[in-house]
Amino acid sequence: MIPKRINFTLVRHGETVTNLAGVMQGQSDGLLNDLGRQQAFAAADFLRDTHFDACYSSDLQRAAETARIILANGHPELELHLEPSLREWYMGKLEGMRLDVLLRDYAELMRSFRYESGRVVAVPGGEDSACFQERIRQGLLNIAARHHTGENLLVVAHGAVLNMVLRIVVGGIAVGNRIPMMANAAISTIAYYPGEAAWELLSWNRTDHLKELAAHEILVY
Repeated sequence: MIPKRINFTLVRHGETVTNLAGVMQGQSDGLLNDLGRQQAFAAADFLRDTHFDACYSSDLQRAAETARIILANGHPELELHLEPSLREWYMGKLEGMRLDVLLRDYAELMRSFRYESGRVVAVPGGEDSACFQERIRQGLLNIAARHHTGENLLVVAHGAVLNMVLRIVVGGIAVGNRIPMMANAAISTIAYYPGEAAWELLSWNRTDHLKELAAHEILVY
């Protein structure tokens, strides 16, 4: 007998102006740039024939705009549910700072965003990594609690949020290893089994639909 599950399709928002400029966004708001919108349309086309029972997004504009593009191009019947619990990692005093300044003044902290330290990451004036992970974990469980097994949910969020989802689903990353990053508008899938209170990773960081578009090495948070 196949265990009953709720399926989650996870999409990272498209590229933004501040992404490309190498500025720490965190929970600062911002809009997609032209490439970001093209990426969102590519994700929409890829997901056009996938049935979804509901759609949830971070309430920050870059994620909500990505979600609206996906819904308008294949799923116009669905309502967009904005979820503050899916907001990006709150970066406190780092928000709005440029990458070159961050690498100069916060070199160890910046390294902890790319390589696993095995320790709780403290952000000046912001959320530490343990609080951030718990916010995302509880947010996902709250969403799952609104739905029944067999349903398919679309969730649009942010790079660091989806990194935390990966940790929640598969556990920690070995100390010293690079932390996996989701590309802008990449697609991943996970499942939740309410009867077991268990998560399962199904796919991670699919970018097939983006192969005809430009890609930039940019600050992810």
